[in-house]
Amino acid sequence: MFAMPFMVSAGNIGIAVDQTAIVFDVNAGESQNFIVNVKNISNERQEIEVDVMDYALGDDNAVKLLDNNDGNNGVKEWISPRDKNIVLEPGKVKEVVFDVNVPNNVSIGSHRGVALFRATSKDDDTVKVQGQIGVHTLINVKGDIHADGKINKFDIPLLTSGLINYVAEFENTGNIHYVPYGEVKVRNIFTKNEQLYVYDKHFVFPGKKFTFSNIKQIPSLFGLYKAQVTFVDGAGARHIKLDYVMGYFFPLVFIGIIGIIIVIARQVYKRRKINKKIDISQNEKE
Repeated sequence: MFAMPFMVSAGNIGIAVDQTAIVFDVNAGESQNFIVNVKNISNERQEIEVDVMDYALGDDNAVKLLDNNDGNNGVKEWISPRDKNIVLEPGKVKEVVFDVNVPNNVSIGSHRGVALFRATSKDDDTVKVQGQIGVHTLINVKGDIHADGKINKFDIPLLTSGLINYVAEFENTGNIHYVPYGEVKVRNIFTKNEQLYVYDKHFVFPGKKFTFSNIKQIPSLFGLYKAQVTFVDGAGARHIKLDYVMGYFFPLVFIGIIGIIIVIARQVYKRRKINKKIDISQNEKE
């Protein structure tokens, strides 16, 4: 649900953490704590510096660490590790406790930061590997919260030769972060058969957009389909958009059907014309 592209993998720096995100709700003025277990998965002794940082967040959860605290949305000033420097021997695990002290005058809604673990492995005073790994800390401060959202776009091609990328952009218009539920229902216009595709889950933050993607094979290249995308926001409201897609060979099928209709119509017209002539002839004889 979340990634930090600026961080090296745990395997490269020789440490691992037991979770990728800490998520909870608090009241203004409340104090509590959370725990992260750090393990040395290398064969060398690790010196680890523990820190908390704020980060700027863009659309699609693009993350950029901030050197200073983010006064509006950050948590750097609230959260502190009890151990700022630890040493782990190979295979050992350390329980790191973080104290959370929420200010009384904090703004209601979404706040975020990251608990950072910077590791340095040494052998005979020679630095071998240095890097960091983080745990997202996502906190919603209780109060007059809103978890609204909307679908901005739902774009699929009208004609496809196989794979379809059901791309939908969802925006969080509330003041707390949440994970919306999203799905696409694809229905054959003629046979009424349906396929249901569920989007992967991702946090969407207040005022931010996330582009959800789900690539699937069209059920039939001869079919015409109605695609309905549905998202449920953090307040439980459903948001729906529709679009249509057809298989590569459907136009040929459509042309064939139109051709058959035209042939049948002409045959009916001719038959009616012949019958009309027969009726006229019989009336003249009488």
